[in-house]
Amino acid sequence: MLHRIDGIDVYVVEFKTIPELPITPGADPELWPYADALSQAIQTNVITEGGKYGIHVVMTSPLSFDWKVFNIHE
Repeated sequence: MLHRIDGIDVYVVEFKTIPELPITPGADPELWPYADALSQAIQTNVITEGGKYGIHVVMTSPLSFDWKVFNIHE
């Protein structure tokens, strides 16, 4: 679900265990960058355990993007 946290748009995900790769966005093609960023974060060990995370994506061109992952503590 997309949220705005401290002025930054993030897609918030929560899981107990690391999901199998690749992550897919389901029926919404606009979520592909977030699904790909989450897959990359897991593959590169940025995310190593279950929890609640915010995925921030900045499109740098129509086919590429930069991403950041935030651990969310409530």
